[in-house]
Amino acid sequence: MREKQGSSIQVFSLIRQHALERVRAVRIRRRGLRRLGSQEGSALVEMALTIPILLTIFTGAASFSMGFYKMQQLGYANAAATQQVSSLAGETTDPCAQIVTTVTASLPGWSSGSLNYKAVITDSTGTTHTYPSTGMAGNTFSCTAAATLMGANEPIVVSVSYAYNWLPILQFTQSGNLYSTEAALME
Repeated sequence: MREKQGSSIQVFSLIRQHALERVRAVRIRRRGLRRLGSQEGSALVEMALTIPILLTIFTGAASFSMGFYKMQQLGYANAAATQQVSSLAGETTDPCAQIVTTVTASLPGWSSGSLNYKAVITDSTGTTHTYPSTGMAGNTFSCTAAATLMGANEPIVVSVSYAYNWLPILQFTQSGNLYSTEAALME
């Protein structure tokens, strides 16, 4: 009977030891899950704080990239218009209208009402004549009197500005102008 009792005690102690090991394993797993849960929570908070900042930086970079691209397009269109008017000296009846036609043709999709022009034409006596488009709508810039003033080897300076919204992604109102100024000698 003692042998039976000793073997049952050994069995009982083995069962108890196995149960304690299982309890320890469960506790270790729970601690690990709690730690993992707190790490996931802190990562979520960090992400919630950094995503708006990163989106603002990326939106600003994209908006300024678009603005500089449009400024480059405006410069190319202005250069083409200035070169064309200077090469047509004496052949055109309205150099300012020619500038408007060339610029608007070079910039499809742009609002012509947002473009402002200024032409400075120097006559053969060295006198400068300025023709601003102030008060005129984008397509009504005209200077028929300048056609007779255009002389060979005299400078013409054309300035074009465009009302531009620097952050179009965020739907802000108009926030500035893009400028381009080109000069050429009339042929």
